[in-house]
Amino acid sequence: MAYTITQDINSEQEGNFGPETELWVAPSGGGAPSRLVRWHSRIYQLFWGSREILFATDVGGVHNDLWALDPVKPDDEGARMRALVEE
Repeated sequence: MAYTITQDINSEQEGNFGPETELWVAPSGGGAPSRLVRWHSRIYQLFWGSREILFATDVGGVHNDLWALDPVKPDDEGARMRALVEE
């Protein structure tokens, strides 16, 4: 299971603690979750593909950007991340 956690606090205006979002995965059969990445903007949609987690985000543009993250690859300088839409 993949899910996100934002820095927002209930009853406060959104964004007081920045737009960062953490992307986590948890085993469907139980066990401890693990954080994959802390992303520098909000993540709006998640889709778990056959090999990657796809997500939509608003990285400073008018339109949402689409990204893919390979949860198996080591996180060496962003090697597990790739943009699906080029500007």
